[in-house]
Amino acid sequence: MYGSFDNAYGKIKEQEEQRDTSSSPQCRNGVCPVQRSSLSQQPSNHKENIPLIYAIPEEKETFMDILKHYPIVVVKAWASWCQPCKIASPKYQEMGQHFYPLLEKKQLVLFADNIDQPNSIHAGLVSVVPTFFVYFLGNLKEEHVLTGIDFEKLSNIIHQCYQNLFQERSS
Repeated sequence: MYGSFDNAYGKIKEQEEQRDTSSSPQCRNGVCPVQRSSLSQQPSNHKENIPLIYAIPEEKETFMDILKHYPIVVVKAWASWCQPCKIASPKYQEMGQHFYPLLEKKQLVLFADNIDQPNSIHAGLVSVVPTFFVYFLGNLKEEHVLTGIDFEKLSNIIHQCYQNLFQERSS
């Protein structure tokens, strides 16, 4: 269903390097404000997938179905013009490697949602990027929405969700 992230990730890096950052919004404290005009840019012809991280599905219904089948779903909302997003990408991939046992057991799935793409599900939900959304059992709590690149806090939320899942299944 998903293509190779290695190829797409290389394309993303090429696009990030080629993109003129002089017109980028002013980023502060590890986040960039979302400029709504950037949301209407033309999409590129690639998908960003690896076994650890998947591009957000083209159809919202598919994403909703994923929320039903995976107990923990993490989405990184990002933009190619966002410098903190560029910093977060390899750290997000490292986090995927850290949580590989959960990924392998289909307890967790990680997504990246480029808010500049027309199929972005989270574009209307963010005011800064990067923003991370952690869905647990199909639901999104306000305290599970993180802005910036605090991977320790994100990791703690994932661990907490997994512990809650284990407790729910044993009761």
